[in-house]
Amino acid sequence: LGDYSGDAHYETGKYVSEKEIDKLFCYGEYADYILNGALEKGMAKKDVFSYNDMDKLIEKLKDTIKRKDLVLIKGSRGKKMENIIGAIWGEN
Repeated sequence: LGDYSGDAHYETGKYVSEKEIDKLFCYGEYADYILNGALEKGMAKKDVFSYNDMDKLIEKLKDTIKRKDLVLIKGSRGKKMENIIGAIWGEN
């Protein structure tokens, strides 16, 4: 995304807040941009989380999600988001 990374992630947070999403977990260099966009558009602070440490993100997800919850994991391949899936499913 280059020069537009911050703005694009911020707009993503705003978009997410307009949908019927219960909780938002953000990870990586631009996580706070997503978080701030979601908060600006009215998502409750108690439902938005930002992490720069994948292990802490995984720990919070394991403590939060329940059986039959729908979880969307979106991220660049460089961030190795598949590790989150493996950890949640108990494969890591």
